[in-house]
Amino acid sequence: MKKTILYTLFGLLALSSCTKDEEPIQPSGNYSVLRFDFPQGNHPYDDDIVKIKEIYDTYLIYKDITPQDLNRQWQGLGTGSLKACDPVDEENVAFYVDFMKDHVFSYMTPEAVRKAMPVKIYLVQNLRDVAADSDGSEDNSSSSSGTGSATDNSPVTVKTDGFDYWALSFTPEGLANRDEAGMRFARCKFLYVIIKACYLDGIIEEPLDIRNKITWYNTDGTYKALESDPRSPNYSWERGFPDRVVEKDFKEYFNHYITQWMREFNAYSVEYDWFLNYCRMAMFYGRDYIEKKYEEYPLVIDIYNDIVTLMQDRYGIDLEGIYQGPQGRTSETE
Repeated sequence: MKKTILYTLFGLLALSSCTKDEEPIQPSGNYSVLRFDFPQGNHPYDDDIVKIKEIYDTYLIYKDITPQDLNRQWQGLGTGSLKACDPVDEENVAFYVDFMKDHVFSYMTPEAVRKAMPVKIYLVQNLRDVAADSDGSEDNSSSSSGTGSATDNSPVTVKTDGFDYWALSFTPEGLANRDEAGMRFARCKFLYVIIKACYLDGIIEEPLDIRNKITWYNTDGTYKALESDPRSPNYSWERGFPDRVVEKDFKEYFNHYITQWMREFNAYSVEYDWFLNYCRMAMFYGRDYIEKKYEEYPLVIDIYNDIVTLMQDRYGIDLEGIYQGPQGRTSETE
């Protein structure tokens, strides 16, 4: 009886909080109406941006991006480290758009992009972490340049965890030098997030016939620890486990264990990650590096070849082409 009274009271309160003149509450994030003018200009690259929207259902936004846009969270701005950026110089916008066209969209189908990408991609310059005061504005007291206290000095930065956006940012030095390693990192960061999303959604499936080549278990079915002695038959590379290429920065770490209860020792967090790890390895390090590093461990090379072929033939994703970049791909076809 008491529960019935409470439910009735809550219902009445909910009804009394709305009037017939009020608009219904609209969801935010990807579902909100784009507040930016679109297209944002009348340059030739704006025509490209419109075509990208039509094909991939993603807006490339390059101006009028506020700190609130960068730092929006589910429950306000929050406190601590925030993001700040500078607008892209007009003469460099075309380079950003070409980067997205050539280094990202050209490697993926529209269906895959729509599956993983948010509605908005911010094209900015000098994306950085800054200290914030209580109202969420940028605190420049620690920076002589007046641009906040940067914590990332890389020539290119990719952000793929925004509230309703991703971001691509170059520094002036990165733009001037067209840094190849930095562009490969940005290319891989964007494309790996799409590959992983398609995998987790079942669009890309784990190849069990390839997986079965790896030595996972003892004969009794229990997990078998990976050993670090290259002379041991249980050495990770010997059993088909290459070094772990982490998602965050694509750095390599040796795998000591493959047990679910010892993840802190750089273990594969879940069994399927062997597959995504091979994808990361192929797209970021390339064939020459892999064949040289694992030349005495044919099982790693064999599985690497299987994964590269599978992704190309079944899903149209050229992992080695991602490593090479558009310039390398073009030179091969000429």
